[in-house]
Amino acid sequence: AHIQITINEPARSLPFWESLCHFMGMRTLIRNDDTVYCIGGRTGILVRAAPDALRGAQFDQWRVGLHHFCLRARSPEDVDAIYEHVCSLGAHIVRAPEAGEHFAPGYFSDGL
Repeated sequence: AHIQITINEPARSLPFWESLCHFMGMRTLIRNDDTVYCIGGRTGILVRAAPDALRGAQFDQWRVGLHHFCLRARSPEDVDAIYEHVCSLGAHIVRAPEAGEHFAPGYFSDGL
């Protein structure tokens, strides 16, 4: 029902995640200097700053832990709209939206 993401730069990352969640129709339930928790439908996204002693680590999706998470969209156009929104926020994009039929029928994704 939810996912939690730990971040290094709350001043930069929390506004990004909150904007993305709002763009997807979620609403903010909790917001402070170190945390934003947004909910919508049956999903929650919690973004929290790492403790000071652990900040600075870089994410590596091939190490043990989270590789990626997927949220369902109604159409490829919705994925395109999210892609355009996060680009406007200055996100580092791994790859542009593309069909992913090799994963599953109707699969369409981007690499945020």
